[in-house]
Amino acid sequence: MLKRTISLFAAAVLTLGLAGCNMVIKDEEKASQVVVAKVGETEITRAQVDAEYDVLLASYASYGLSTSDIDADTERSFKESILDDMVAYETMVQNAPDGLGVAALTDDELKEIDDQIESTIKSYEEYLTENAEGDTDEEKQQYVEESLAQVKETLGYDSGVMKNQQIRSTYLQKVKDAIGENYTPSDEEIQTKYDSMLSEQKEAVTEDMSAFSDYAGQDNQVYIPAGVHYVQNLLIEIPSDARTEISQIEDETEKEQRKQEELAKIKDEADEALKKAQADGADFAKLLDEYSDDTGSTSEPTRTEGYAVWEGNTTYVSEFTDAAMALTKTGEISGLVESDYGYHILRLVKVTEEGSVPLEDVKETIKTTLTEEYINSEYDSKLEEYKNASNVTEYKDKLEITASSSS
Repeated sequence: MLKRTISLFAAAVLTLGLAGCNMVIKDEEKASQVVVAKVGETEITRAQVDAEYDVLLASYASYGLSTSDIDADTERSFKESILDDMVAYETMVQNAPDGLGVAALTDDELKEIDDQIESTIKSYEEYLTENAEGDTDEEKQQYVEESLAQVKETLGYDSGVMKNQQIRSTYLQKVKDAIGENYTPSDEEIQTKYDSMLSEQKEAVTEDMSAFSDYAGQDNQVYIPAGVHYVQNLLIEIPSDARTEISQIEDETEKEQRKQEELAKIKDEADEALKKAQADGADFAKLLDEYSDDTGSTSEPTRTEGYAVWEGNTTYVSEFTDAAMALTKTGEISGLVESDYGYHILRLVKVTEEGSVPLEDVKETIKTTLTEEYINSEYDSKLEEYKNASNVTEYKDKLEITASSSS
């Protein structure tokens, strides 16, 4: 009788347990269908946002970053951004066809997206196959299959997130293209923008010279501060593995000794390059191609225009900056300059006087900037207008935040 009672009790507990488990599953399913936004009659659910967030986390982890470092505020920011993008798409799909004449994506455009996605996956598969790890064909095949599955998860291929994101991106870009289609900045707008950029850059550099690094050599540079030395850099490099080894030595005396040993190994080549650089009529750019291990120095425009260096510059190692600033005459060649990277041979291209880049040289860049600003402004305006038309309602407080709050 006792055994029967225990058996009946166990069965009851098991039944309740299974019922409870079923209730949890149903509760989770119900929670996933919580509506976090409505655009007209279209509902966006928590599950849709979470699916894209999961892909974001997978991508985050694929770069070796720890997802455990994501706190509640960051998670909320990510999820709200995902929701904003979904709302923008649904809003534009419902209103842009009539308001801007931008029809929904055609079957051909959708097929093109499918083809692009499949091409991307195929490229990954080919790369993994060519670089498969393993001793046997079976091990290599397993490596490819497991790695490809991880790639697909990271991209959101199987879940459909990858395609949904591409559809949204493609359509919203069509909307922006339509907005900017008939816009051309006037000469007056271009001049005003140029004057504004010149004033802003001059003010920033006058306050802090390091601000020059934000636009030096960039397409948007319009202000030229005085005293900037442009130098070409021929580097005879200490091998990277040796540099790594040296950097890990804690004793400063031992570290310097090892560096000098490595410098001695490349001294003859450095002396040879210096002798050629100091010869009359030497073509320094060609010497860069022949000798320099600094890939940046052999790429245009740096190859001919040089690196921008100024007093107090922290972009480069101090030995490089000091040697560059010591050069005063155009075409002047430094001696061998030692650094942790090896031997540098510098040639002064020019020292700037205060001035500005001619408007004609940056006109196309400014036109592009003005067009982008116009499109973004009009897009935001249209989005707000269409949100009102579609009675958009967002319930961001219903987004599920699983991370812990930062302390």
